[in-house]
Amino acid sequence: MTSTRSIPAFLALAIVLAGTSCKSSSAPAIVASPTNDYRTGEVVWRELVTPDPKAAASFYSALLGWSITPVEGSERGYMLIKQNGQPIGGIMQMPATLRNAGGEWVCSLSVSDVDGVARSVKDHGGSVLVEPVDIAGRGRSAAVRDNLGAPFALLHAASGDPARVQATDNGWLWSELWSNNVASSLDFYASALGAKVERKRDGDREYTLLKAGDKDVAGVVKNPVDNVRSHWVNYVRVADPAAMVEKAASLGARVVLKPTAAVRKGTLGVVLDPTGAPIALQQWPLR
Repeated sequence: MTSTRSIPAFLALAIVLAGTSCKSSSAPAIVASPTNDYRTGEVVWRELVTPDPKAAASFYSALLGWSITPVEGSERGYMLIKQNGQPIGGIMQMPATLRNAGGEWVCSLSVSDVDGVARSVKDHGGSVLVEPVDIAGRGRSAAVRDNLGAPFALLHAASGDPARVQATDNGWLWSELWSNNVASSLDFYASALGAKVERKRDGDREYTLLKAGDKDVAGVVKNPVDNVRSHWVNYVRVADPAAMVEKAASLGARVVLKPTAAVRKGTLGVVLDPTGAPIALQQWPLR
């Protein structure tokens, strides 16, 4: 796969979060009802930072059947995404000054000590884009970059994390770091966040897992896209990836990877949504 897109949305994420860092800022909780339980080290929330939230909402609603509604009184027109009545993510407006930047889905990792992990990120070669801040309704959060520039967020949610459930069709399945230096990325996430590393076979190639305790957290693979920094890619489980890629294209997406037998037995498609954010469409389990 080739692209010249630089995916600069971490700048927008920093500006968005910095703009909501005052005491009066708020954001919706990541759970419908408090759980007071935490999945430390796991991806528990995903937000799309995009130059065109309305276009993005229209696309994902049509493609995946997600319910996407504006949050009254929120900063920058925040939209809450629900699937089957449960919150699964959000959409944020990219500042007008970056309106030509492509969108990006940003993962939030659950941590017990946002301030301590943010310091650890800096100590191990990453950077903090927005220092830890309390956001009413959401919890304590910080925006960071890993040592190769991939943005993500740290979150200790005020109401607890969503329960771990098996992915359903059109719901989140997985998160994967597409790294320009896998060994360096593994060292960073192990050192800065305490993730465990497990290597296994995925067909004819080696696949690396990040783990929190005995739980699989995410995958790490060599970035297959030329001239693009390391970045996180989020996966949605779909019943028919070929049909979903075709549908996504009809809704204005750019196809990056059509399902092919050479890649995960034809179970995976990758598209850029109409606002430029990459999203992976994966049949699961593999055929």
